[in-house]
Amino acid sequence: MNKQIVFMCVIADRKQKDEIISELADNGTMAIDYLFGMGSFEKQKLMNVLGFVSEKEKIVINGINTKEKSDLIIEILNKKFNFEKHNSGIAFTIPIEKVAY
Repeated sequence: MNKQIVFMCVIADRKQKDEIISELADNGTMAIDYLFGMGSFEKQKLMNVLGFVSEKEKIVINGINTKEKSDLIIEILNKKFNFEKHNSGIAFTIPIEKVAY
């Protein structure tokens, strides 16, 4: 069975870093990496485009997982970290078709 591999990106409040990384690792995410970020969009642009508010003190967490496990992680983020609410966090995946290393 050929499983779809995805790149996953999670952007959340820095205070949630350790808990989110634990959830990712517990659910099979590999090559977890993170960086600290600050909101850089102007508030008005964010509101117009996505309905978000620019906030500082963010963490950007990346990793690689299967689509199936990433779907489960997004459910966990929605329930445990309230990602379904506005301005609480965002997570997305991008399919990986080929890798060279």
